Amino acid sequence: MRVMSVLQCAGNRQWDDFKATGPNGFSNTVYQDLRQGMVGNVEWTGHRLDAILRDLFPKECREEEKESAGSGRGERWHVVFQGADQYETSTPLALILDPKRDCLLATGMNGETLMRDHGYPVRALLPGIAGARNVKWVEGIRLSRTPSDKPWNAHYYRHADGSHIQKLPLQSLIFAPNKRATLERDKSAIVE
Repeated sequence: MRVMSVLQCAGNRQWDDFKATGPNGFSNTVYQDLRQGMVGNVEWTGHRLDAILRDLFPKECREEEKESAGSGRGERWHVVFQGADQYETSTPLALILDPKRDCLLATGMNGETLMRDHGYPVRALLPGIAGARNVKWVEGIRLSRTPSDKPWNAHYYRHADGSHIQKLPLQSLIFAPNKRATLERDKSAIVE
């Protein structure tokens, strides 16, 4: 399967957030001064994660879908991803089962094999979900009744109310044109 998706680091613009809202889980760490730019748009290839989870955990997936349909929000089960670097985090199963998300276990990007620094041989790709949940170098996936209790989930990447950051608003980036680029004014865009 192919999915075009933006992936943004959940720490993107951490410095601005710290200045605007004050101390948080990243305060007084090496991550406190993260600026903008940790975002990219890629064509990912891989295998549908919702189909894999339905094959591995059919009973739990049916439970989650039933709860989500009834209440509009299911968080009975959490998908816990473990990376080879010992990074661990989780995401509610209901978000991954949403067919509009096109979640993958990604093995490629932009028509080539996934590069090592992007998670080779396999990474979680969860469109619309904070980059911190898109675990690289996936070694294990399990379901749990509770979110991961590892530091990246329990301490970092949390809202001020203590809830786990899952969705992250995309921030825009404007790149300057190439020095030799010729720009033409779009007169239809001018509002008078």
